[in-house]
Amino acid sequence: MITLDQIWRYPVKSMRGEEVEACAIGARGLDGDRRYAVIDSQTGRVASAKHPRKWGALLDASARTEGGHVWIDLPDGAVRAPEAASRISAWIGRDVRISDTPSAGDAAEKIDAQSGEQGSFVLGQGAPPGTFFDFGPVHFITTSSLASLGAVDARRFRPNLVLRTSAAGFPEDDWIGRTIAIGGVRLRVIVATPRCVIPTLAHGALAPEPSLLKSIARAHSREVLGQSQPCAGAYAIVTSPGEVRVGDEAAIV
Repeated sequence: MITLDQIWRYPVKSMRGEEVEACAIGARGLDGDRRYAVIDSQTGRVASAKHPRKWGALLDASARTEGGHVWIDLPDGAVRAPEAASRISAWIGRDVRISDTPSAGDAAEKIDAQSGEQGSFVLGQGAPPGTFFDFGPVHFITTSSLASLGAVDARRFRPNLVLRTSAAGFPEDDWIGRTIAIGGVRLRVIVATPRCVIPTLAHGALAPEPSLLKSIARAHSREVLGQSQPCAGAYAIVTSPGEVRVGDEAAIV
């Protein structure tokens, strides 16, 4: 049996998110997910913790949805997302703005997890246009994969859905190209999720795990986009919208 164990959304990109009991899912992913992003005023690029020297501090902040508004919990207190730019700028020492309007060709900086070289990537590949997703609109991981990696806390991987499974190993591998049915929602699994440096970083109370990426590479490297990469979890697109709730049974069809 497969059941939906956790639901997470991240109202502000690269900040910690909120766990919810139920959520609507449409073509653009979970309702309220990656609703805002922090934009570097100097470069115009989207801030991403994939470049931890510049933006890793964003993981010390968290975002939540309350009363129809997104609130950002910063080290010095809470502020509504649209008014957060000056507070975040002062906190991280870079001039930023907050945007809820993705643009075609939006890019973010990253540090290559394997070479350590600085680069950039275009957002939204595999996702509907006009979103702040790195790739697909829904990211999920199974409890089997987490257990196979040494009972890693799911929060390190920033999934939208955590599926409780009893299979050994990494069952997501067998689901690529297939459909997950959860209630009325249908998700087509498109590709394994290559892991970047983010799971190794501190996530609030979760301490850094600098060796985690190497552990993933040893346990589960897969060829993605023509390159062998450490993978955990998978991306999916939404073929039938609806609502999901923790405890829902899921099936691979």
